[in-house]
Amino acid sequence: MFQFDFPSPKPLAYAIVLACAGLLSLPAPASSEKAWQAHEQEVIASCVKASGLSLAHALGKPYRFSDNVGFDALMIAGHYPQAHMNNAKTAVLCLFNRTTRTAETAEAAP
Repeated sequence: MFQFDFPSPKPLAYAIVLACAGLLSLPAPASSEKAWQAHEQEVIASCVKASGLSLAHALGKPYRFSDNVGFDALMIAGHYPQAHMNNAKTAVLCLFNRTTRTAETAEAAP
């Protein structure tokens, strides 16, 4: 039978592998306050535009759901733009998809 004698791995190689593995397992840094404010403004702007309402404005701040859901919700108030609606007030619920960065609205019941 043949027996192969492999050289033992060098301690430096182990150290490099362990260091790389340690770097890969570091937690991601949290978003800054400025980044959250920019995101909030993006959600509001997207939802106001998606609502199609005249004089549209946000009612409060966006509700942030977990990353498992990936959506933010926001209420938008404004007036119907159609002439036959006689400028009636209304509100819509907006869902902002954080992955696609798009907003979609549905009329909210009073």
